[in-house]
Amino acid sequence: MNPIEKVVREWEAAGHVGLPPGIESRIVGHAGSAPPADLEVLTVEQMATWLRVHEVTILQAAKKGQIPGRKVGRSWRFLRSEINEYLKGPPTLAAMRMKVQRILDTIERKL
Repeated sequence: MNPIEKVVREWEAAGHVGLPPGIESRIVGHAGSAPPADLEVLTVEQMATWLRVHEVTILQAAKKGQIPGRKVGRSWRFLRSEINEYLKGPPTLAAMRMKVQRILDTIERKL
């Protein structure tokens, strides 16, 4: 039995009906619960607001495959985590050189 089930059973055993106060937010998938940040799904409107661009810009980019998204029925949906990765873009040559140098320095210290 998981901790949430235990709390609910104790609540019901005490003669209460329904869910204990505040438990809804701890139940994944419940209407009052928030998804984990990496699974947060955004609409076109939310994307446009977040990125401070027009909704048409989001739709055009999604249709062309320029941004990661999925069409669900007649609507587009976007995972915030995928958009964050997209926004980071490919690493620059300078960033890659610095990373390689750090790796080489680490190898040298271990030799």
